[in-house]
Amino acid sequence: MNLTLCVSPHRVLRPFCNPTRFFAAMVALMPLLLGRASAQTEQLFDQDARKSYQAATNALVSLASDDSFSGGIYKLKSDDAGSSDADIDLFKVIGEFPIGDSNLQFVPLLAITPSYLKLEQDSRESIPPANLELVSWGIGLGTGVQMKFFDNLLQLTPRFKAEYSELDYDFGVSGVDDALIDQIIPDVNTWSYIPSLEALVQPEVADDGGVLLVRSKLSYVYVNASTSNSNISSFSSDSWVARNQIAYEQPLSIFETKNNFIVRPGIGRVDLHGAARDGFEFNNFYEFSMDLLSREIASDYFQEIGLGATYVHEQEIQGWRFGVFGSLN
Repeated sequence: MNLTLCVSPHRVLRPFCNPTRFFAAMVALMPLLLGRASAQTEQLFDQDARKSYQAATNALVSLASDDSFSGGIYKLKSDDAGSSDADIDLFKVIGEFPIGDSNLQFVPLLAITPSYLKLEQDSRESIPPANLELVSWGIGLGTGVQMKFFDNLLQLTPRFKAEYSELDYDFGVSGVDDALIDQIIPDVNTWSYIPSLEALVQPEVADDGGVLLVRSKLSYVYVNASTSNSNISSFSSDSWVARNQIAYEQPLSIFETKNNFIVRPGIGRVDLHGAARDGFEFNNFYEFSMDLLSREIASDYFQEIGLGATYVHEQEIQGWRFGVFGSLN
């Protein structure tokens, strides 16, 4: 079983603007929307507003459901005047279980991936003052096959996952009845369908056991969303997420014990296309990671267990991520 618990004490993204711009636009348009609330038709929102709503929803669903993204605490920086920063708390557990003997050449896999996301934005300087809270939870089930070739030099793992998510939008505008706002801004239920293909090449390149790891993963994220009222109709959107990483495993000798720990530095790049790119408003970002792991600690239970830290950087993105990972026997 591969188990990854992704929880980060701090991460900053600059500027993840499309969702925050959309929420700011909703605040600015709220008096007009309330004045036409009796219409209760999709004409309340123009085409650009609907596209922004859909792209923001797809970006947040992709963040929570696609395993290429890790959990953490995010600060979303907005450059728009009158629009404050938004904070996201994202917690997810990625559990993957081998079915049968994990040492076989072809190993069926079963995965379960619960997630929880909370976004908060308090626009006190907007006119009128407003706040937003979005709460989303999801549960995903997946399957796959890990295929090993050339004495485990090459691993290919096709996967497919379906995830159900609920997004509850809660707007508050000064001087406006919350119940009336809830009639206008729809909540969303989504089904995400995510086929992916991951390739890993891991040649031993040093006499002391050093191993080079080259990993690539391509995911297609199709989101089918249903809304709670007719102001914005149900919709579907899709995205591509590509994650490429190169890392190096170096055994360490600590306390006169050889190869008890392994240090694994790495560098990776995540590329976005489609609706998620429109929602995030950037094309890619880089990850610089450092893991410390052991395959000797509690070896009766774990194939490996460790701690990892990642620094995220691009012109629009800066921050940190921390996590715990392990593989059960």
